[in-house]
Amino acid sequence: MEKMEKFKEELREANEELNRKNGVIETEVDEEIDGEEKEKGLVRKVKISDGREFTFDFGKLTGNSIIEIKKNYGKLRKKSATLVEELDDFYYMLVAEYVSTYSYKTFLNLSYKDFAKIRDEVRDFLQED
Repeated sequence: MEKMEKFKEELREANEELNRKNGVIETEVDEEIDGEEKEKGLVRKVKISDGREFTFDFGKLTGNSIIEIKKNYGKLRKKSATLVEELDDFYYMLVAEYVSTYSYKTFLNLSYKDFAKIRDEVRDFLQED
């Protein structure tokens, strides 16, 4: 590895460690996944307090998938479902499940601080124009 590449790698690792210590949410954008170019901002990573990283591929979402998620939300919430799904944190966990490889139950079992990071990432994406 040439010196500049090694320096950049060390700098990246130092920044990650500082962010972990300071509890900073790291949202990264992957330009390429599985050899296929993705639109900027569709793939995001969120690091939680224990150092684990969750990757969300919002490029998977379609109109049909959102409708299915809303149907599933209604089935799971039954009478406690809100009229506007976007007002319920549980809805965001179902979206997070769809765009990641994790069950919504994984997110529900996180500490509130980490749960809120996941919720905010999904909510922010869905509210973008």
